[in-house]
Amino acid sequence: MILRQFLLPAENRMRINPKYVNLTFATLMSCVMSLIMTCFITALNTGLDTDFVMRWAMAWSVAWPVAFFCNFLLAARLRRWVASRAMAADAA
Repeated sequence: MILRQFLLPAENRMRINPKYVNLTFATLMSCVMSLIMTCFITALNTGLDTDFVMRWAMAWSVAWPVAFFCNFLLAARLRRWVASRAMAADAA
């Protein structure tokens, strides 16, 4: 179902209410980043064995809420900070 949404023409895709764009972005970004980071760090620190998935799930269950709140609280501020220091396209 979700994959089908990406294959549909733009006018038929599910739309996100603009009110929830920041929340949706923070949720998806923190989920993906924490999954990737905890997988890599867990594998690096403990190796890939039969208990890897359980250790990874435990690490992710702790990391995701932290990543979500950091992303939700800091993303807009950091975006504004970077934008205030960005050069104009014609000045580059």
